Amino acid sequence: MSASPRSESKYEAFNVVIHGVLMIELDLNAGKTTLFLPEDPHHRYIAAYVDVHGFPLKQWSLQQRSEQSPYSIANVRSHSKLKVQHPRNPDCLVVREHPIAKTKMRCQIDGLPLPERLSPWRKFSGPVLDSKDSSTYRENQLANVNRAGIPTIYILHYGEQKEMPVFVDGSISWPIHPTDGVGRLHIFAEAPVDHVHDAFPTLNGCGNPQYDLQLAGGAPDGLAPWEKPPLESVAMDEQRALCECVCCEHAPAHDKGHVFHLEDRNRVFDNNPRACIPMVALKKLEE
Repeated sequence: MSASPRSESKYEAFNVVIHGVLMIELDLNAGKTTLFLPEDPHHRYIAAYVDVHGFPLKQWSLQQRSEQSPYSIANVRSHSKLKVQHPRNPDCLVVREHPIAKTKMRCQIDGLPLPERLSPWRKFSGPVLDSKDSSTYRENQLANVNRAGIPTIYILHYGEQKEMPVFVDGSISWPIHPTDGVGRLHIFAEAPVDHVHDAFPTLNGCGNPQYDLQLAGGAPDGLAPWEKPPLESVAMDEQRALCECVCCEHAPAHDKGHVFHLEDRNRVFDNNPRACIPMVALKKLEE
């Protein structure tokens, strides 16, 4: 049996991995990132930091919170200014932000600067968005990313950290310890594996006025095969954390038998058509 990865103080990189139906707001003017998690009765909401093998070391159930008492991630620094292509982005689902419909949000997570890189990882295997009846599609010219495959997972990458990043829940701060030099925080807003659910209405409701993204025809055919991680600081084994752990939020973190891996989810995907897609919203476009 191989030894467990060590937890050490050296912080070579910090990654925040985004799963499911939520809004990644990039404020290019203020240089900050905010995560908005819309309320949906079909979804579970989890934050967890994991080791290099993708097993959770600590996890939190994200509760209903007002705008005045958000969760936050503190002590994170960024070393370069993110550039985001808009419109016609071939890699990410990027839209010009509408005012946030904050009354429809379960909670928000503040405190992050703009990432050094925004990298998609998991994608749908082909076009899934309607190109005719959606003004959001036309105005943001989403044909490139629709053709390439809409991402279901994004990685916000930050380089070396001098201080320990912490997840802040009110008066409690939880340090996010690195393993093999990398801190790995995952944010989930997904439905259980056995729940058939189209989450586009929830995603559209993040804006006021609403967005109007729609599925083209029936449910998506499935997800593309796993590819090599887009960043060196993302371990291939970390895909174990890209799982339906939201289904077992009350199971002990060390109980690996209760983790639903994506391999299990993919076997039922044809009977489980979901559109768990994060959206990237630019609060101020670069000129």
